[in-house]
Amino acid sequence: MRIGPYVCAEWDNGGIPVWVNYLDGVRLRANNDVWKKEMGDWMKVLTDYTRDFFADRGGPIIFSQIENELWGGAREYIDWCGEFAESLELNVPWMMCNGDTSEKTINACNGNDCSSYLESHGQSGRILVDQPGCWTENEGWFQIHGAASAERDDYEGWDARSAEDYTFNVLKFMDRGGSYHNYYMWFGGNHYGKWAGNGMTNWYTNGVMIHSDTLPNEPKHSHTAKMHRMLANIAEVLLNDKAQVNNQKHLNCDNCNAFEYRYGDRLVSFVENSKGSADKVIYRDIVYELPAWSMIVLDEYDNVLFETNNVKPVNKHRVYHCEEKLEFEYWNEPVSTLSQEAPRVVVSPKANEQLNMTRDLTEFLYYETEVEFPQDECTLSIGGTDANAFVAYVDDHFVGSDDEHTHHDGWHTMNINMKSGKGKHKLVLLSESLGVSNGMDSNLDPSWASSRLKGICGWIKLCGNDIFNQEWKHYPGLVGEAKQVFTDEGMKTVTWKSDVENADNLAWYRSTFKTPQGLKRGIEVLLRPEGMNRGQAYANGHNIGRYWMIKDGNGEYTQGFYHIPKDWLKGEGEENVLVLGETLGASDPSVTICTTEYVSN
Repeated sequence: MRIGPYVCAEWDNGGIPVWVNYLDGVRLRANNDVWKKEMGDWMKVLTDYTRDFFADRGGPIIFSQIENELWGGAREYIDWCGEFAESLELNVPWMMCNGDTSEKTINACNGNDCSSYLESHGQSGRILVDQPGCWTENEGWFQIHGAASAERDDYEGWDARSAEDYTFNVLKFMDRGGSYHNYYMWFGGNHYGKWAGNGMTNWYTNGVMIHSDTLPNEPKHSHTAKMHRMLANIAEVLLNDKAQVNNQKHLNCDNCNAFEYRYGDRLVSFVENSKGSADKVIYRDIVYELPAWSMIVLDEYDNVLFETNNVKPVNKHRVYHCEEKLEFEYWNEPVSTLSQEAPRVVVSPKANEQLNMTRDLTEFLYYETEVEFPQDECTLSIGGTDANAFVAYVDDHFVGSDDEHTHHDGWHTMNINMKSGKGKHKLVLLSESLGVSNGMDSNLDPSWASSRLKGICGWIKLCGNDIFNQEWKHYPGLVGEAKQVFTDEGMKTVTWKSDVENADNLAWYRSTFKTPQGLKRGIEVLLRPEGMNRGQAYANGHNIGRYWMIKDGNGEYTQGFYHIPKDWLKGEGEENVLVLGETLGASDPSVTICTTEYVSN
């Protein structure tokens, strides 16, 4: 159980609630009394709640982890982590991964390949000396807005890893004596609600062994599962011999080695070609033609137990069944009457940073002020941060938008060109956080770190003239959020219209759909928000998360389908309510509800 509480995880603020960032005197992940109190209180609550699930009480939890990838001279804090973890008396080993480690915890590895971690005895120097080799994150990486589409099983984005690559690196870890291995992730997962960190798509990592909609990713799923069955069958041999790290047999070619394990009459041999070209490898007088970066596992009779590069095809393909496009009603966000409709307003002599206003309880903050256009057309330049978006209104009319949706931590200037005529005008900006950074340095002062800030951060100019230091009104959250128009009760508080062609850029859309018939294991339900742009989706009041029909360089959606858990739906044939809170405008809503499954070729 990886407790953290800082977990990174591509989660919003690394899993730490943003209110912690605003505690007086706090420094995050540091030998800081304010931080340690909050961290300690949380860990006590969680471990008390889960205590009966630990191994000493017959439960499945055999390890626990405190902190995550901690670097940077935080020795006193690291030592405190070890002491505090031990004080919880859980009677299981504790680990700290990929970084500095307390003497009371096990140093673990994160990465695509952790064989060198074993060979060098880890970052602590104790691995396979007096501590086991543990791999906490065999990386599946993640998808970000605007990156290559990962909807295909043949996805080849920057983060894609093949079945051959996964199995080769797992076996390299095992043949050197690794004890514990964990995929990050085996199941792709989804960022429901507002869990996503900066720039993250709704799904987390669709290209791993199980897709984000819970269907298997073949043949990767079957190939890795076959490897794990093989490892289970040879576990007795591995566990009854010493770790063979740095004790390999060098074979006839460069970077060709064999790691041997013996127990009684049994022999298990891992024969690997660890280079970028194929070769003929001779082992026990038999010639094996091994592709680049590949391995075979043999028994005492030279039977091949597993080949990393022998990936068997699975004769199935994915199909989608989409219903007719939904009919919508809409209700516009009341941009023109925020002072009457919004539940809260903060008036300030300057523009305030967003999270200071919202505490991240919402991803939205309206800014309103009066401006003077020195000419008919002006550029609005906003000093902000990465993973943020702005929508601009002048005199209650949409005039433009800009965003920075990368997975970076830094300052970013956003520019919106506006043609509104010379003179005085009302300016309304909607700032949308695209996720607070999941990355977090040790000993971080969150009060003015770009990774912890959103909205207008320090300056804003119109036609080069400063408009930061003047009266601004701030309205935290969308009015539709406050009214909860995505719930049965909340949607009764507003008037819905049917002429969707007249909907504003900022509008809420409502429709109904029936739960598809014949749902069973292996059939999943998806939302296809074709014709929409960017916003939040709700099914029966449950927040599916952010949808964004942004395309990659090839004109394909980074993510065009959004998983709706079947537990959130009503019985087959019964009506469900879908609500979409759109922030950029729907050109032609052609939204459909689809089912998907794999069928035989």
